[in-house]
Amino acid sequence: VANVASPFLAVRHGAITAAAAIAETIAVELVSHTDASKMVLDVADSIPARYIEDFGASLTLAALTTYMGSLSRAGWSIGEAQGKYFALFELAFITCKTVDDIVVDFTSFVDACNLTPDQRLRIVKHTQVASSGTSRESFVLAVGALEKPSDLELLCSLVAEGTTVEIRRNAAAALGQFCTRARDGGRLSITWEHSAILALSQGLEDHSVDNRGDVGSWVRKQSLHSLARIFAADSQTFQRLNERDDELAIRLLGQILCSTTEKIDRLRVAAGHMLEILLYEQRVEAADSRLCEGLEQLRRL
Repeated sequence: VANVASPFLAVRHGAITAAAAIAETIAVELVSHTDASKMVLDVADSIPARYIEDFGASLTLAALTTYMGSLSRAGWSIGEAQGKYFALFELAFITCKTVDDIVVDFTSFVDACNLTPDQRLRIVKHTQVASSGTSRESFVLAVGALEKPSDLELLCSLVAEGTTVEIRRNAAAALGQFCTRARDGGRLSITWEHSAILALSQGLEDHSVDNRGDVGSWVRKQSLHSLARIFAADSQTFQRLNERDDELAIRLLGQILCSTTEKIDRLRVAAGHMLEILLYEQRVEAADSRLCEGLEQLRRL
């Protein structure tokens, strides 16, 4: 703990990360010791503001999000520090280039400390960007940790209509996480599930091109990954989709088959994985005859 405010970036980063690991793994023993508890909970307050604003800020913030996620998972009583922790997560999403781990820790934080209406509104406002390259595009991933119907509607609209390809790709990723969390919490209705699949189907039609090439492929690949998460979690998903919207079910199968012929290797791999889930993990009974026949022919192939 004495090293979390070290002027040396590597030492500071290691100390914060190590303090987080200790706080999470032996929380039960530490909570009963007043001095140890105070040291653990004072880590974020011990770091001078300049360390999260100047050179190396992204590494320090990444370590702090690990620390805050560890406290949240271990059930530490954060109390009045909730507002400060949210502000640090907010800064980390803006500053750090890679935010996958931050999303995991932010999700733990949301589960442990309910966000205030104002904090939810701040996340949504951060998703409103006009051009590629802005750091706020990462905030779309944070929406996947929320749980309200309006959050689902926002993600579905951003997959198809996001102003930048990064927004659309991140929305597709967040949609997969949102549905997984909603299903685990018993909140994923058939309507929500259908809306998510419809939006991801639209993501499979993204063929945007700019000076970086086929950037739409980022959205298509992430849509396949999120569809795989949704379908792999429940063997009845395709059956429900067919009963509710047989045209979408048939179209989705066609889109996945088309994706298996993409020029990009990773896209073909993602499509092949999704196709395997449909063929061998989904139970489709009394479905549209066209769908049943198509699936059976594919299994024979």
